[in-house]
Amino acid sequence: MFTLLAVGCDPLTSVEDTQLPPRRAAKLEKEEHEQEEADASAEVVLAGIRNFVKSNGFEAQKLVVTLRNTGDVPVRTVDANITTRDSGGSIIQTWNYTIYAVSKAESEILPNKLWRTPKSKGHVFPHMEQADSVDVTVSYASSKQG
Repeated sequence: MFTLLAVGCDPLTSVEDTQLPPRRAAKLEKEEHEQEEADASAEVVLAGIRNFVKSNGFEAQKLVVTLRNTGDVPVRTVDANITTRDSGGSIIQTWNYTIYAVSKAESEILPNKLWRTPKSKGHVFPHMEQADSVDVTVSYASSKQG
C-alpha cells in the first residue's frame, strides 16, 4: 500500500479533479454549454448533403445548411441535432453538432436574415456509410460567441 501526495493541492480534492484530460475537460465544457439557456433563435430552412472527394482520394459527404435567424438578436452560435438516413429511410447515425459559430471579428446572422454554408465548407459526416438524406433541427442558438 502507498500514499499519493500531490504537492500544492487541496488535500480534500483528488488529483483527478485538478488534472482533467483534455477530452474530458472539453466534454464537461460542452455539457455546461448545453445547459445554458438559449438567448437567440434560428431555424434550418434547407439541409442537404454534398458529396466530395477527400485529398486522400476517398469519397465522403458533408452537411450543408441554410439557416434563418428567427429572433430579435444576432445569432453567433447554432447547435443542431443531425440524423442521417440510408435510401431505405433507416437511421445511420444521430448526433448533436455546432453547425454555425463565429468569432467577434466575423459577421453574425442578423434578425430575419439567412446564412448558407459556403461552397468550400460543410460539416463532414462522422460515418463512412453513404447517406441518402439528412434531417437537421436546431437544438440551441445564442448571440454569444461560440
